[in-house]
Amino acid sequence: MSARALLVGILLCVGVVPSWASQVRGSVTSSEGEPIPAAAVALPALGRGALTDSLGAFSLSDVPSGEYLLVARAVGFLPDTQRVSLPGQDASFRLRPDPLLLPPVTVTRPRVREIERTTAFVSVIRPAEAPSPTSTVPELLDETVGVQVRSMGGHGSFSTVSIRSSTSEQVRVYLDGIPLNQALGGGVNLATIPVSTIERVEVYRGVIPPNFGGSGTAGVINFTTRTPSDSLRWNYGVSYGTWDTRMAHGWLSRRFGPVAGVVAVDYSHSDNDFLYWDDNGTTLNPDDDGWARRRNNQFLSFNVLARLTSLSRAPVRWALSYSFLHTNNHLPGNSTFHELLSTARLRGDQQLMEGTLGGALPWLSEGEIRLYRSFRRDRYENLEGLVGLGRSNTDDTTSVWGGQLALSTFVLPANRLSLHAGFRREGFDPNDLLITDAQERERLFYASRRRQRSAYLSDELALFERRLVITGQVGYEHVRNNVLQDTPLFGANVVDTSVVEAWPRAVGLMLSPRPWIRFRANWGTYMRLPNLYELFGDRGSSVGNGLLRPETGTNCDIGVELQGSHPSWGIRQANAELVYFESRVTDMIVFWSVYNRMKPFNVGGADIRGVEASSSLATSLGISTTANLTWQRPINRSTLYGSLYYGNDLPHRPRWQFDLRTEYARGLVTLFYGLHAHNRFFAQPVNSLADVVPAAWLHDAGVRVRFCRWLAITLEGKNLTDVRQFDSRYVPLPGRSWFVSLQGMSL
Repeated sequence: MSARALLVGILLCVGVVPSWASQVRGSVTSSEGEPIPAAAVALPALGRGALTDSLGAFSLSDVPSGEYLLVARAVGFLPDTQRVSLPGQDASFRLRPDPLLLPPVTVTRPRVREIERTTAFVSVIRPAEAPSPTSTVPELLDETVGVQVRSMGGHGSFSTVSIRSSTSEQVRVYLDGIPLNQALGGGVNLATIPVSTIERVEVYRGVIPPNFGGSGTAGVINFTTRTPSDSLRWNYGVSYGTWDTRMAHGWLSRRFGPVAGVVAVDYSHSDNDFLYWDDNGTTLNPDDDGWARRRNNQFLSFNVLARLTSLSRAPVRWALSYSFLHTNNHLPGNSTFHELLSTARLRGDQQLMEGTLGGALPWLSEGEIRLYRSFRRDRYENLEGLVGLGRSNTDDTTSVWGGQLALSTFVLPANRLSLHAGFRREGFDPNDLLITDAQERERLFYASRRRQRSAYLSDELALFERRLVITGQVGYEHVRNNVLQDTPLFGANVVDTSVVEAWPRAVGLMLSPRPWIRFRANWGTYMRLPNLYELFGDRGSSVGNGLLRPETGTNCDIGVELQGSHPSWGIRQANAELVYFESRVTDMIVFWSVYNRMKPFNVGGADIRGVEASSSLATSLGISTTANLTWQRPINRSTLYGSLYYGNDLPHRPRWQFDLRTEYARGLVTLFYGLHAHNRFFAQPVNSLADVVPAAWLHDAGVRVRFCRWLAITLEGKNLTDVRQFDSRYVPLPGRSWFVSLQGMSL
């Protein structure tokens, strides 16, 4: 096939009829009609552009006929777009002024993002770069070094995260700066976060930066939703796969003068009725084993995101966002009773609202105020009593509102002082629909309230053009927990309360003697507050303990990063990282059986140490690879049951985990392969061989063909070797699955 014929075919794919004599001509002027020289006019569809002359005129020759989008930009003016049809139509742009304000501080001290300032070890995930269009948030995080995800089986099932062998409650999770961790406890369900609305995920391992509160046992996961663009852009994707799994998403972004907005919608559903090998609850008797189908395991989610941001280069910037998250999880319960059909399900609706206002202030280089509001409703139906401890029908609500203030200034040219203050009020109101008597409901169920105030002062010393950075932070946290009971005569009455104060602190060091090498080291103390259920819970089989002390401890890490490129060898980008970490937890909170009821106590601690190794390589041959290896030794130091568990491994923590991702792109075709592996681990703290979860090697592969920007088809398979894995003795995970996806985006 000749080159001309191939080009004609490509142009036909995007709906363009070639005509080699067409020419795009036009002018760029200001709103007053004055010509703008050296303005850039781009034709994104063909990857071409031109600059205006001294009279503001431009021309592009040899452009095939058709309809095109032109973009004009000039320094000091807002960009503008215009559609033209060729041949026969010229373009005329009138750009509105947008003065570029450059305060002296921004000339001598360019703004550095928080992720670049921190000395902590950070992994950044961009879901749009993932080769698999069906990847979920739990799957993307599980591939990250130092991170383990525990899933309850199937697409959209309840999933929690652990960083460096922590519990899920010791990991702070944020969505656009809004804390998702609830004072009620239980960890954040990652399956409720739609991956299609996420633009970037930042995983801070170990010491937490002060802008996230500074105090935390293991780290922070910060989700950032899509940012509006300054031009019309859109994206869509639909997928279908095994177990009637259906996914669809789309987003649209557009500019409206000095304001830009984005709207995103996400839908996901799966029956999750996969086959699994069931031992019928008799591990030592293989005669009654057989294949069973997972029933009542359906999942459905629907999510909406809307955001408005300012685009003007004025000193003040602002943003508003709203998110609605809906999930409907059916709960199959214990796999031993698979022959009993359960209708149990958990429905959740959450609304998140956020507003930020920031910019430069007198005597301050940066200042930002953030206000947020969250409302969550959880409805749990278990009318047959086949899941958990018995029949339930609850309708609980959690309401949160809070704010954050961030101020920073340069005391000296290389010394930056920052203050991060915040407040948060959270209320939990339970309701059991099985109890029809109002007085009985008031006697058994109590509302909980938590008020939290915090302030962190951090100091950063950056020397030798940020080749040496030393940071230190100290914080104060004050938390008051109240339990309320409604009475007919006096209304809400405080029946129990607790107050906790803490002074966490941390120091960090970053040294970069050469551009290709960087050393980091961190040390800090932390605290995890007991959640409201651990303090005041009363669910019949378990009760709270108002005398609980917070989990406290220290963590530290030290490591080296290498990065560089070598175009002559075909290496576009290469990165490597090696980190050693240690963590010690004291006053660990564990539920203990007391008179046939479970009650939490501070029972000891844990010592954790490990190594994280990660690397990535991108070549000019179209091959890119990332590899992550985590080795850890989580030692239980609990004195529970006469030190029965002392020296054992903490449950559900594999000692090593390995992830590999490889892509090969050639023309319109991309091949990708993934490997996820871990060694065996114990499902119970006693470390019994009867509760060992075996090692697993899971292989994924797929191919994507992009016909044009608005159409790409992906075929992929997950768990290709059909490993029948259990997350614990009674929670089977799905086997082999297949998916087909269609994707497209704007020019």
